[in-house]
Amino acid sequence: MRIRTRRRAPAEATGATGVRLASTEDDRWQCKKGRDRVAGSVNEATPSLLEQIPALDGMRGSAAGVLLDRRASGRLASMLVVACGVIGIAQPVAAHVPGQDTALALAVGVVATVGGALLWVLPWQGVSHRAQLAMLVPPAAALIGLDLAAASEAAVALWALVAANVWIGLAQPRWTAVKVMPVNAAACVVPLIVGNEVAWRAVGVLLALPLTVAMGEIIAWVSSSVIEMRSSLETTALLDPLTGLPNRRAFTGAAAMAVERARRQGTKIMIAIVDLDDFKDVNDSYGHMVGDEVLAEVAKRLAGAVRAGDLVARIGGDEFAVVAEDIYSVGEEPGSVLDRIRSCCVEPLSAGADQVRIGLSIGGAVATPSAEASVEVGDLVTRMLSEADKKMYEAKRSYEARRSYEALSAHVTKSDLRSEEEPPPP
Repeated sequence: MRIRTRRRAPAEATGATGVRLASTEDDRWQCKKGRDRVAGSVNEATPSLLEQIPALDGMRGSAAGVLLDRRASGRLASMLVVACGVIGIAQPVAAHVPGQDTALALAVGVVATVGGALLWVLPWQGVSHRAQLAMLVPPAAALIGLDLAAASEAAVALWALVAANVWIGLAQPRWTAVKVMPVNAAACVVPLIVGNEVAWRAVGVLLALPLTVAMGEIIAWVSSSVIEMRSSLETTALLDPLTGLPNRRAFTGAAAMAVERARRQGTKIMIAIVDLDDFKDVNDSYGHMVGDEVLAEVAKRLAGAVRAGDLVARIGGDEFAVVAEDIYSVGEEPGSVLDRIRSCCVEPLSAGADQVRIGLSIGGAVATPSAEASVEVGDLVTRMLSEADKKMYEAKRSYEARRSYEALSAHVTKSDLRSEEEPPPP
């Protein structure tokens, strides 16, 4: 289909051809404002990428609002507990404190060392951050209380207090250290209640408690700032800045997940490639700023044309891709999905002060992943993309051939009319 323009009454200065040009700063600002508005509406209509695409390497902790992922959090706790145990063993061996219960102090150190080593081998990936907190806070408080009860130099108690708040700052959301503070305070107060002979040591640890809590909260605040920055970088890496749609990298991950789901559920899946016809003519006639507005409007229409569970992505300059799951199982055939996508651009699109009609060349590939269990997910996605791309180019060649034929027919008709109007030679 050839691009056809429908001229509006220009409200502002136009170029020589009557097409409104973004030649002033105000015009450029208006164009940018329009793109931001369209991209924002697409973002609202597009589900969160974090729910569709595997988190980038090292980013899994961010979804829980903490810096470390579950495994790293558990391993850090293990190392800190082992360090407490080593200090607990070394202190009574290196120097004997009058009134110290050496046997209890050594037992505390050995138990902490062995317990920390066992923590290392636990499957932390399957334990939530909240569950980790519930598992580790009571033993840490017991370690503090027993060390003070042994009448030692309170080195283990102080180290356990510092280590616990460092771990909380790195592996738990903000304000967790404040919430856990009463538990640690009780561990310091209990030896005083039972009449420990060296109660001043417990008082010293108790006075250090607010400082360690403040340290933990500072670490948590810094961690949250790092998370926000990393989340922004992750979003930038996965979203197309012009349209707000997922980019090629995000689309590849989402398509792989969709294929895996279809394989587990025994359903069919379709991948479609959508390319804009004659978009180069839009850029040449109206400029790249207007072309960007057209792309953003097409993205918005595509996102509104697909079903709620489908994904639309921009994978190239004027090329989009769609993943449609549960084909046939919901009473909808691939042809109807493609027709709905094709019809979304029937209405003209705004191009500056004018309107243009954009045609779409579409190619789709349907597969049943459960019937191809021996094929790797990545290979299946690559093959489907290749098939859809090939069909899209076939549709585009057919459109270009039809357009060339129409242009040639119009030229021949005009030539015939001119020949009829010209008088015969004398």
